[in-house]
Order: sequence, then structure tokens, then C-alpha cells
Amino acid sequence: MTVFEIAQKNMKEAGEVLAVSEEAFLASVGQAPRAINVARLMALEAEDFVDALWLSCFRRLPDPVQKESLKGQPKEEILRIAMREPAFAMRRLEYANCHCEISPVGTDTAKALAFTAAGEVKNSIMLRKIAKKLPAPLQNGIRRVFG
Repeated sequence: MTVFEIAQKNMKEAGEVLAVSEEAFLASVGQAPRAINVARLMALEAEDFVDALWLSCFRRLPDPVQKESLKGQPKEEILRIAMREPAFAMRRLEYANCHCEISPVGTDTAKALAFTAAGEVKNSIMLRKIAKKLPAPLQNGIRRVFG
């Protein structure tokens, strides 16, 4: 039994459907934690490429609306679009084996630093303890800013 079949079986038992092809799923698993092997993904068909890229980078499939907007886009442009996602910067991802004209976003960019800092502040236990002691209007303001 392959990894894909096990995942498909587990999803079926949970009452869900694994809405990705076997090729895209297998291309997305086994990646290094922060280095996305682009050469492995480039061999896939366009739709499978998008699914595999999102699974590799974000551990989820793209939204249907987002997936529709990516149809017909060149693969290099899709790679750039994925790089602009806040989660790409927050997880400090980089493209490996990328033989296209894309400069990977490193952890030294302002966007990566800003999103990483925001994620650390949002998940700070100390901030939560302090926020609980604040008046309700200030707590609501913090929730609006940090989600």
C-alpha cells in the first residue's frame, strides 16, 4: 500500500475526499522542511503543479478561487505568486533546484522579517497573559490586528 493510498483511506474514514492526484501528492511529500525542490514539481502537469506546490509549501491545497486564477499562468509566475504568500515568508521557505529566473525569497527580506515577527508576537504566551488583563475594548483591538 502506497503513502497516497493510506492517506486516501484515512480521508475516506474521516468522511473527507482527498482532492489531489496521486502524482501531485507524491511530488509534494518527502520534501526537506524549508527547501522546496522545484525541479521535482516542474515535471508535473499545470493543475498538478499548483496542487503539489501548495502542498509542499503550505501543507494545504489552494482555494478553488485562487486555483482558478492560476490557470493558464506560466509555472514560473505561479512560483512567484506562492513566494508572495505571507505563509511562505513566515515559514522561511526557499526554492531548491530552481533552474528558472526566480530569485528565492530569503529570510533577510523585510517581508519575511515582518511576517515572522508578527507570527511570533501573535503566538506569544506572554502577550496573551497581558492581553487578558486589559479592558475589553483593547482586547478587541488586539484581536482585530492579530486575527
